[in-house]
Amino acid sequence: MRALLFACAVLAGCSHTSSSSDRRSWQQLIDSAGRHDQAAAEHEAQARVLEGLPANLVCTTDPVLDENLTSGIEPIAFNWVPCSDVTRDAGHSRRFLAREERRKATAERKRALELRSAELERSAARSGGG
Repeated sequence: MRALLFACAVLAGCSHTSSSSDRRSWQQLIDSAGRHDQAAAEHEAQARVLEGLPANLVCTTDPVLDENLTSGIEPIAFNWVPCSDVTRDAGHSRRFLAREERRKATAERKRALELRSAELERSAARSGGG
């Protein structure tokens, strides 16, 4: 039983990844942030293209949904057909992906700034102390 508890504790500890395990240099982080910005720009361009396209409705009949539309007891729709604009949904998805890429770029730039600042402080301390 103790071994099981120990194993669970070890696995729980291993499942969390920390940003301190990221061993990239500040320059590598800046380069990575640039790649995230580029990916975000591509997603935004694709979203703009999708927004310019006509609606592409996909409609499906779902008898189970039809049967559930009631006003309590009486059905209120007998031939209801749910539709989705696939083009609009794809555009929203691309916008979401672009926001995520921008968020990653911002986080990596912040981390790079922290690393560079610490590097400069160490360098100043070495040159001032010697």
